[in-house]
This record gives sequence, C-alpha cells and structure tokens, in this order.
Amino acid sequence: MKKVLLFILINLFLIACGKQEVSKSNNYVTQREGQFFIGEQPYYFIGTNFWYGAILGSEGQGGNRSRLHKELNFMKKNGINNLRILVGADGLAGQVVKVMPTLQQAPGIYNDTIFDGLDYLLSEMGKRDMYAVLYLNNSWEWSGGYGQYLEWADKGNVPEKGVDDWPVFVEHVAKYAGCDECKTLFLNHVKHVMQRTNRYTEKKYSDDTAIMSWQVGNEPRAFSDEGKPLMAAWVKETTALMRSLAPNHLISIGSEGLWGTEMDMDLFEQMHADPNVDYLTMHIWPKNWSWIDINNIPASVDIGIEKNYTPYKGHSAADDFKAFADKGNILMNNDIQPK
Repeated sequence: MKKVLLFILINLFLIACGKQEVSKSNNYVTQREGQFFIGEQPYYFIGTNFWYGAILGSEGQGGNRSRLHKELNFMKKNGINNLRILVGADGLAGQVVKVMPTLQQAPGIYNDTIFDGLDYLLSEMGKRDMYAVLYLNNSWEWSGGYGQYLEWADKGNVPEKGVDDWPVFVEHVAKYAGCDECKTLFLNHVKHVMQRTNRYTEKKYSDDTAIMSWQVGNEPRAFSDEGKPLMAAWVKETTALMRSLAPNHLISIGSEGLWGTEMDMDLFEQMHADPNVDYLTMHIWPKNWSWIDINNIPASVDIGIEKNYTPYKGHSAADDFKAFADKGNILMNNDIQPK
C-alpha cells in the first residue's frame, strides 16, 4: 500500500501540546511522506465534528452568528483548530432525525440561506487560522445522503424508523452502490459546491486555504458484499473529480475503516491506494460495535482500548469518534459544548 498520511487524534493531542501553533499565512495544508504541512512547517492539530456549522452560520432557521463566534472562539482558545463540517443536508423532508433546514432541496436546487451560512462560517474560520474538512454525502439518513438520492431516482426512501429498522434500512441503502442516476446527481452536486465562490471572501471554494480537505462522505459504505466493487468505483470517480476541481486541497474518503468496507481490509487498502486520496480516516465507536459493555465499563475498557489500536496499532485515523483515551475512565467525545 502506498505511503499515505495516517493520523490518530489522541496521539495528535499529545504531540500538539508540545508544538507551537503554525500560522497558515495563506498556505494550503499539504501532505508528503506521512506528514501534514503548512508551507514548510509541520502541521499538528486537534479537531472535532462541527456538522451544524453552516446552519449556525446562516441567518435563517437555526442560525445564530453570535453563538457561532462564541463556539469558534471557545474551540480556538482550547486548542481545537480543525473542524469537520457537513456541507449541507439533502431533501425537503423525511425522517424525524433528518437535519433541518437542508441545503440541496431538490437535485440542483439549493437553499441559498444555508450556502450563505457556509460562506460565513469559512470566512470566520479563516480569520482564526482554523481549517475545515468538508463532507458532501452520507450513508445515514440523518442528512439525506444515500436515501435521498435513491428517492430522487424513484427508488423509494429509507424506512421511517431509519437505522432503528436496521435490516430494512440496509436492504434499501445497499441499492445506492448500483444506482447510476444517484451517482450522477451526486457528482453534479460535487461540481456545484466545489466551484462556488464565497460571497464574503470573494474566493472560490477551490482556492480557499481555510479548507484543508474534501471528503466524499460521512462513512460511505456498500452495505453488501455484492456492492463493494461498485462502491469502490464510485468513490474513485468522485475523488478524481474532486482533484480536477480543487488540485491544491487534500482529499479523503471519510471511511470508518474496516466497518466501512464490510469488514474487508483488502478493500479498505485498495480504495486508499487511490493516488487522489491523500490520507486515511477511521471512525471509532466502541459502544456501537459492542467493544465495551456499557453496563460494565470498568471491566470491559481494556478490551475496548485494545481494539481501538487494531489493526494499525497507534497509526489509525480518527475523525469521528467516541473512544477511550487511555486505561483510565476518560471518554473522548466528539461533542464539544462551550460554557
């Protein structure tokens, strides 16, 4: 497998504590030989999920720019300088869990209020030398994603209960891997977003140094063994398009890791050997995956910790996680709340 950047958030926390912050100085984040750089200086960071950032930055439903400033300042003050952000949800309505308001209301039809919020968020992050990882799709129903594209392609929507009706949900979203119309609609969305010009900075998104990376989606899965080659081909087509649109930005898949490739590590390595993929990601969910016994955490924490470091033993990526940080009772949570 090619030499690509592997990072784990917990280790980066320890590294970052001993490093001076590097000002971006209008430089892109790059990677070479397993290391992030800004200019010629190594770039270390602490990151968190901030999926709702574009909504919070808007002036419509859910928007609150005063709160946005407070949260960005809080995170910056506490050393968090890298935010993983949902570009926007898809569809007008759907399951109760769906994020509202949405960005892409119908194929190619956009809610400008949310786009304005994303513009504003990126401009405010740039002022604070903070970097964004932007993801554009989702396996799960909470932002539309696979299920919404399937509905737009007249293949039905996910069950009303979503993932809580797991067998029915999986059977439905597995159709995405073979849905050519779904993929075309999504690639059109990628083009529209990545070619946008920020109305506050007057920079094209593709030229904005506040954007560190584009991710294909949040935890893209095939949801079946039969769909694995189709899913891999779709991801490769998407990363090639992203590279053509934003050659100076990093690209990642947004994969969970082994769980994101139907427990097929060969497929995980194959997909990340793509020359258009700059670094790996893994997500860590010890509770969801039954690595720990939630009713008896002290007795099961050692097993959970060991699995966190398998198979890459300290070289795993983690950009979406709830994971034990060490052998104490410390729980690293991706939800950050300012006081």
